[in-house]
Amino acid sequence: MAREAAATRMTAAAVVEVLDALARAGVDVCVDGGWGVDALLGRETRAHADLDLIVAARDAAALDRALASEGFARAAASRDGDDPSAGFVLVDGQGRSVDVHPVAVDAEGRGGFRLPEGGTWWFPRAAFEGAGRIAHRAVRCLSPQAQLQCHAQGYAPTATDRADMEALARAFGLVLPLAYARSLDADANAAPAPDAALGADAALGADGPVVRAFAERDRAAVVALWQRVFPDDPPWSDPHDVVDRKLGVQRELFLVAELDGRVVATVLAGFDGVRGWVHHLAVHPDVRRRGLATRLLDAAERGLEALGCPKLNLQVRAGNAGATAFYVARGFAAEDRASFGKPLGRWRRD
Repeated sequence: MAREAAATRMTAAAVVEVLDALARAGVDVCVDGGWGVDALLGRETRAHADLDLIVAARDAAALDRALASEGFARAAASRDGDDPSAGFVLVDGQGRSVDVHPVAVDAEGRGGFRLPEGGTWWFPRAAFEGAGRIAHRAVRCLSPQAQLQCHAQGYAPTATDRADMEALARAFGLVLPLAYARSLDADANAAPAPDAALGADAALGADGPVVRAFAERDRAAVVALWQRVFPDDPPWSDPHDVVDRKLGVQRELFLVAELDGRVVATVLAGFDGVRGWVHHLAVHPDVRRRGLATRLLDAAERGLEALGCPKLNLQVRAGNAGATAFYVARGFAAEDRASFGKPLGRWRRD
């Protein structure tokens, strides 16, 4: 949200130092601004002048104290004195800057930003549950949808803003706000053909694979992919039903990989508060052994880590030696467990 000119002072290493210090102090924060965008993208795209952090207003004083012990102090330009609902800026002797945005948090977990003209701008809890990574560290950040909403309000976008929002739109299949309207590609919103032959050249991808969240325009391609890769799935795993159910539960962990605008791989991940699970890791036969499954699994693991997931589980059908070898190479180990299942609802066998 800060609009300072670009600088090189707030490096990824400095960001990790700040976040680690706050974690040690028990202060929970959500990364916003330019670093929030790069966290969602999983890579550093540009230099950053500062680090934007969202914190519950009740924890603003604790954040101030925690970073004071790391050499940070309030800048002269900080806003509204000691009002916990007002934002403030912390700087240290090295010129590193942290822009703090306190939010009121209600009983439903919604976060409210105080507006300069009065009133409160409320965001749903999911807006603060984006999953990203900065350097080696999994972080919680503002969701892609909330980033676009914030950047669409109150000021004319700069070239940097435009580049950030276009990158998020590409990566997560989102619609740019009108203020950012500029054609990304002539066919950016065209639905891909569900099961066209890829061919050897197209399979390589001119621009490399893009891993992003599922968008509704992907449905036909995803359904066709699953029908091809999982032809023997039981009726309760009907592809259309699976898509609908997943969109209602941690939809940000429904990931696809696309090459040259065509969806060619998927993974579903979820965290139930005890363990994480991965399902439907599927890659089109024409583009296998090109690292797509690894990219998707890495992205799913980052998302689960950002939610605090301590352990990831998955199931492989007996006799699937290829899948078993892949997961072992990725650090998974077979466990001495019996797998039980029971259909529910209309699929009950009672």
